[in-house]
Amino acid sequence: MALLPSGSPSLYRELIHVPFGRVFGTRQDYGQSVSVIGICVSPSSLPGKTTASVVVASGTAAAPLLEDSFEVKTSASEDGDKVVDIARAVSSKLSSVGFTDVVIRTADFFRGRGAALGTLGAQCEGAIILALREKVDSSVKLRRGRDIGVVLGCTKAEAESSGAGLAPAHPKAGAAALSALPSS
Repeated sequence: MALLPSGSPSLYRELIHVPFGRVFGTRQDYGQSVSVIGICVSPSSLPGKTTASVVVASGTAAAPLLEDSFEVKTSASEDGDKVVDIARAVSSKLSSVGFTDVVIRTADFFRGRGAALGTLGAQCEGAIILALREKVDSSVKLRRGRDIGVVLGCTKAEAESSGAGLAPAHPKAGAAALSALPSS
């Protein structure tokens, strides 16, 4: 707080400095549930087959609530167009969702002929990160399936099984969302 002279009858006026960042806090600060997002990209060399599964959840990892789940697709045939289309579609669908954390589940390993698909998947994930970071100041994490299991205190298979319990159509994105939820 600084005191500045002013021309008013009172000799000084208070200038209150508010630091940059959150001023009012998050919904969690006020005891409300916080939405998190789990995303899993499934790349394909075929036109119209590259997809991103998205799960929006709230609550805690022990008692999660599914708010929404959906899949976005692209009809593009060129890899560059697929990347842009997927990122724009995810960003557009999530523009009205208030969320605090995002976890993008990355592919574990691509070997041999699948290496090119791994590159496409990584490019889509990077574009999604950029699109989401431009819209909100939230945490965006990249986690492999094994890392999601470690965060949840189980194996990768058990994490995906838990993700299927949350969002049956999108188990990998569901597991990613669970790993973003607070533990209690």
